[in-house]
Amino acid sequence: MPVFYQPINLSVRQRLVQSIEHRQRKHDIAQRTHANSKNPCVLRQVGELEAGHSAQRYHAPMSESSTTPRTWSEPQSWLFVAPDLAAAGGWEDWLTKGETELEKLAVAAHRVLGEGRGAARSVVFANGAAGVWRVNRHGGLLGGLQGDRYLSPDRLRQEVELSEALRAEKVRTPRVLLALAMKDGNNWRQHLVTQEVEGAETVFSARSNPAALEAAGKLMHQVFELGLWATDLHPDNLLWRAEDQSCWLIDLAGAKRFPHPLDAGQRAARVDRFFRYYRKHAGEEPEGADALRESLR
Repeated sequence: MPVFYQPINLSVRQRLVQSIEHRQRKHDIAQRTHANSKNPCVLRQVGELEAGHSAQRYHAPMSESSTTPRTWSEPQSWLFVAPDLAAAGGWEDWLTKGETELEKLAVAAHRVLGEGRGAARSVVFANGAAGVWRVNRHGGLLGGLQGDRYLSPDRLRQEVELSEALRAEKVRTPRVLLALAMKDGNNWRQHLVTQEVEGAETVFSARSNPAALEAAGKLMHQVFELGLWATDLHPDNLLWRAEDQSCWLIDLAGAKRFPHPLDAGQRAARVDRFFRYYRKHAGEEPEGADALRESLR
């Protein structure tokens, strides 16, 4: 059987994807350079980029303890594990078998959460921790071109960093239990498992409950003041738990944090995006929408 080799010249599609992601990485690096993170759990880059777009090496600068997240990295994979899970040991094998292990856990749990591109699967770890497993996928133009393929682990690493930083600021967002990036050919797949918020439904599902919208407004105000720009800030990415009247932010993929609060124009853009989701999927905005708009200016 003849052997076919990939041409040296990149296709138009590959050049477009690499150009878009290269510009995005430069922008993200510039934003992180200006930000002065005070969270000791934020992962720091300690190595140089391998040839092409191979894995970088990362570590947590804190000394090892029961409260320290653990990270492992190899040229073909990168892994972050929450402290309580890391304490059990044996995670090195996940650098080569992580995707298979996640699939086993998901099959055992046998529960799908959400729909469409945002669909996720339930997993339960050996220590009983219940998590929600999501595979990162591109949105917009890149969604059709690349799907779940990325040029590096960077976006997943940034999502973990941002989650840790927001939680340190008392923002309700599910903690990251595990993050895994694995290389397949020239591309990477990114997996994220966050702690399940039990007893919660989306703010969109609870749209007939004024308390859910009010709680969503308070959370949005909090993250706007912290400089969070979340492109997918819509009511299906906010969870409402009636038991304690709490609202939770989920899906931070692609989100960024500026070193200053969002300005009026940025806030208006995020609020318009939020209510446009109601009009598109429910046909109308919920009661109290105008009052919430006014409060978030």
